[in-house]
Amino acid sequence: MARSIGSAVESDLLATVAVLETLSHADSLEQQRLDRFETRVRAVAAERRWRSFVLAEGQGRVVFSTGAQPAAPGGAPVDPASMRQAIETRQPARQG
Repeated sequence: MARSIGSAVESDLLATVAVLETLSHADSLEQQRLDRFETRVRAVAAERRWRSFVLAEGQGRVVFSTGAQPAAPGGAPVDPASMRQAIETRQPARQG
């Protein structure tokens, strides 16, 4: 039982990373059309039942957040440790 739960969790995490990687190559993001990118992210976040999605610049300044208590644009991230990890590894980071 524990093994099947672990496999399900790993599968979900891998799928989430794949979605994030796909979003990272979105034309709207690469063209800095952030209004369009945010609309797409909000749709994906709702579909995947994510609690929030935070887009930040390389220095960690928040561009937008979809959470119920979103970080203010230009403000500090809600979870600075996860943000540091994402910046250092250049990989998606998960809070908590």
